[in-house]
Amino acid sequence: MVHSRLFAAYPPAALDAFKSKDIERRLSLYQVFLKLYEHNPSLLNEILSLENSSSQAWTVTVPQFIQGMIGEPQTCLIANVGTGSTQMLWQPQNIWSIGRDRTCAIAINDQRISRRHAVIQYLADSQRFYLIDLNSSNGSYVNGEPIRHRHPLQDGDRIRLGSLAFTFFVCQACQPLDDISPEILSLIEEAASVAPEKPEAPNPGSILPPPVHDTSKFLLNQKSGNA
Repeated sequence: MVHSRLFAAYPPAALDAFKSKDIERRLSLYQVFLKLYEHNPSLLNEILSLENSSSQAWTVTVPQFIQGMIGEPQTCLIANVGTGSTQMLWQPQNIWSIGRDRTCAIAINDQRISRRHAVIQYLADSQRFYLIDLNSSNGSYVNGEPIRHRHPLQDGDRIRLGSLAFTFFVCQACQPLDDISPEILSLIEEAASVAPEKPEAPNPGSILPPPVHDTSKFLLNQKSGNA
């Protein structure tokens, strides 16, 4: 729907011309939809369902993960579990607790997780991370299998603690890379020096007609009224 303030910027003659063209576009679009409904109602129903689904807001879900970073002089975890934001966790004993208790390194506000549910431990002798369940009520699982004792973790393991599920990654090495070539640096400088273009002021002839949603909504009402 075009906002009423938008019309105030145009003279009456331009406004009348816009309204006339708008009515013609709506009528033409309605006739197209009506013919489509008469000859192929199933296709129209599919189009309307796609239009309705596309108008719904998309929810972006960030995958939850914990990544073990093996390095010198210290080993740490990088995680977005619990807080929703990615952070680096360093623990002097290389033991990171997970549970509902606020004192845990990774605190999870979920009643299906025990106060001290499990820990992730790094052992320098084997240079591996391990998951240890602390006699939790709902158990700890690695790749769908319950763990009973200290369980070694591998890159890409799927871990579930109660209702919390996340992927565990391991970074064991740092690979040095060559310097960026002068050609790429030149392209970067060129891209950074380009000023963003300013949007042009709209004119009456460039205003788009109302979206198809209004017409499809009208057709849906017509169908429900004729049913």
